Amino acid sequence: MAAADAMVGNSSSGIIESPSFGLPVVGVGPRQEGRERADNTVSVPHDTDAIADALGRCLDDEAFRERAESCENPYDYGGAGVRIRERLLEVELGESLIRKRLTY
Repeated sequence: MAAADAMVGNSSSGIIESPSFGLPVVGVGPRQEGRERADNTVSVPHDTDAIADALGRCLDDEAFRERAESCENPYDYGGAGVRIRERLLEVELGESLIRKRLTY
C-alpha cells in the first residue's frame, strides 16, 4: 500500500488499513456498506463509468489527495505494538511451542 497511488476494490483493507497509509481508495459495490470509513474513500456502484470517474478523482484531484493523505484512521486505536509485546511476554516458551503435532 505504501507504494500505491490508489486502491480500487471491495476489500475491507480499503476501509481499515488504507487510511494509515494516506492512500486514496475507490470502494466498489455494497460489500463494505455500513462500515465507518475515513475521508480517503470514494464509494461507487458496480459501474464502469463511476469507477473510472472515482479513480480519476483519486489520482488527479489534489484537494482529495491531500485530504486522503492527512485523514485519520477510525480503526487505529493506537498502542498496538505495546499490546502485542505484552501478549508475547505472556507466551510460555518451550518445546511444546515449536513441536509440530500431526492431527491426521
